Amino acid sequence: MTATETIKLILPQDKLSSLLAECGISPQFVKSEDNLLDHKLTIIKNGLNEKSLERFLKAASQYSYADGDTPAQAVFNKLREKKVVLGIAESLTGGAVCAEMVKIAGVSECFFKGIVAYDNSVKISALGVKREDLSKYGAVSSVVAEQMAKGLLGDGVTVGISTTGIAGPSGGSTEKPVGTVWFGYADGKNVNSRNMLFYGDRDSIRMQAVQYALFMLYKNLQD
Repeated sequence: MTATETIKLILPQDKLSSLLAECGISPQFVKSEDNLLDHKLTIIKNGLNEKSLERFLKAASQYSYADGDTPAQAVFNKLREKKVVLGIAESLTGGAVCAEMVKIAGVSECFFKGIVAYDNSVKISALGVKREDLSKYGAVSSVVAEQMAKGLLGDGVTVGISTTGIAGPSGGSTEKPVGTVWFGYADGKNVNSRNMLFYGDRDSIRMQAVQYALFMLYKNLQD
């Protein structure tokens, strides 16, 4: 019987390839089901160096989420476990993160609202983003992403996640090229943000942003 190890990860393909190579795991030991950033890896243990597998599992843990779940299902499980209520603020993803969450049966118990703040005026009026910060830092920034997430809190919402970025094909710059996305997270105690640079066409960039937003939320709920 062939012994295997299954792990689900959210990370870019080039990073995954580098991680496997760094740990000494060649492609012959890996079967992968890939959907943009979302990877389900089945690692064949037979003939594989045990220490290489241990190194990989340790290194990959920062990118992993619950085996057998979709990112949205993994988030839902954590929301129920933590007994928190989610709000989502989206710019470039245009409601797609919300759409992933509402695919889950029973999600109404822990997902209260979503706001598509595509124009800066909506970021200000609906989420409390400061006009002066939009002027100083731009809509695609850590400051604005965090303010968008914080602006969701209240009225029953205890956890917020936000997306703001440049999906293209135009609108990029040297400092902020097409594919630049900032993600914000806020709860009653913590506020943080992360940025990523995604590649591909407009739809691909937006879907990678959806996957990463759910993953960032999952990791914050896991801490």
